[in-house]
Amino acid sequence: LTTLGPALDQDAFSAAVGLYQQRKPLEAQHAFEALAAMNPENTDILFYLGRLALQRDDHQQAVAYLEKAVALSPRDSRFHHRLGDAYGRSAQKAGLFSKLGLAGKCRAEYEKSVELDPNNIAARFSLLGFYQQAPAIAGGGLDKALVQAQEIKQLDLVRGRLAVAGVHVA
Repeated sequence: LTTLGPALDQDAFSAAVGLYQQRKPLEAQHAFEALAAMNPENTDILFYLGRLALQRDDHQQAVAYLEKAVALSPRDSRFHHRLGDAYGRSAQKAGLFSKLGLAGKCRAEYEKSVELDPNNIAARFSLLGFYQQAPAIAGGGLDKALVQAQEIKQLDLVRGRLAVAGVHVA
């Protein structure tokens, strides 16, 4: 665990994670908020609060939690990946002029996630999806998506073949 600040109640944290994994978002939210009140700079708590915000489609709150987690622990690939998700959701709901800036932030976070952990297949799939969907002006392109698909294939042959086929179908 990436802990900063006061000692974390590991039992309470494990219970909160258990609620999250059991798909009990409201209960997990309350548990993580209680932990955050005593550990406001614990990056793992911020990470889960950000993921829960994404699940309830509160992209602004997700961005806030995940930006803080990234600021406190900038070398964690998971945090960058989920911050990319939050920026991507924000871009989908933003006005025309904000979309491009948020899309750039989304791409940058996915790229940073892959840079920090080249074996993070989930982050590579997110980056591949971004490249497939985004216009060239936002940094997208099928050529870039194909590169990610080939990298996924090096890590996981079956999922990589599916990724390559998906890019070719697109």
